[in-house]
Amino acid sequence: MVLAYHEHYTVEDYQQWKGDWELIGGMPYAMTPSPTVTHQICAANLLHQIKSGLEESSECRRCQVLMETDWEVFSDTVVRPGILVTCEELAEKVVKTPALIAEILSASSAKRDENLKFDLYQKEGVFHSCSTYFL
Repeated sequence: MVLAYHEHYTVEDYQQWKGDWELIGGMPYAMTPSPTVTHQICAANLLHQIKSGLEESSECRRCQVLMETDWEVFSDTVVRPGILVTCEELAEKVVKTPALIAEILSASSAKRDENLKFDLYQKEGVFHSCSTYFL
C-alpha cells in the first residue's frame, strides 16, 4: 500500500512566505489577485455600515471593525476574512474569535469562503458570519 504524503505547515512557516496566503488546517491556499474595484467598493460600503451600527450602539465600546486582517486561529490555521469585528484588546494580531466575520465573495473565492472557511468560523464560535456576492 502506498501512502500519500501531505505537507503540514504551521504559522511559523506561513510567516516566512512571500505573497498573500491563508493556512487552513496546515494546508496553504493562495489568495486571489488583488481585489477588484467592485470588490473594494462592496467591502468599503459594508465596513462603513457595520462601523456606523457599532458607533450607534452603546453595547460594546471596545469593538473594532477590521478589513483584510489575519486571524491566527491555531498553530496551523491563519485566515484573512474580508471584514471582521473583534471586541478584544488589540495588539498586533487577532488571536481571539471575532464576534462577526463577513466575506465578500468572488467567483474565485466563493467555494473556499462558503464551505471551508464558513465551517471553520462555525466551529470556532464566531457569533455572526455571512457572505455577500458582488457582480
